[in-house]
Amino acid sequence: MRGRVLLAAALLAGIPSTAQGQRTTTGPMVSGRVFDDITSCPLRGAVLSAVGTSTRTTSDAQGRYYLRGVPGSAFTLQASLNGYATQTSEGVLATDPDTRVDFSLERAPSDSTAKRTAVRYPVAKCVLDRRDSLTTR
Repeated sequence: MRGRVLLAAALLAGIPSTAQGQRTTTGPMVSGRVFDDITSCPLRGAVLSAVGTSTRTTSDAQGRYYLRGVPGSAFTLQASLNGYATQTSEGVLATDPDTRVDFSLERAPSDSTAKRTAVRYPVAKCVLDRRDSLTTR
């Protein structure tokens, strides 16, 4: 009974519920993973975006990303991360709910005239486990 009273009080106080205050993005979605091309380690913090739109997300610690609200027509998907060359995948069409695009980013060549930025590369050795997903040791 007390739980119902607290819920009612929260609703009356204007605390947003899922239906009221939180923005839910519907529509097509693209997911996948981002890896280092040399070590095959997953890359955290890569920015993935639908070029020409404000739709973007970042990859998690396992390199996974979920980009919701992408255009319903063919678009260019871009992956970028500091210290790596930006990579694009053109003609992505997210009509299937399981549309998956993986990226294997190459480390950017060092340029002695460019501003130097500290980049931390993965130092862990990555191996495939029996479930065919990457883990670190």
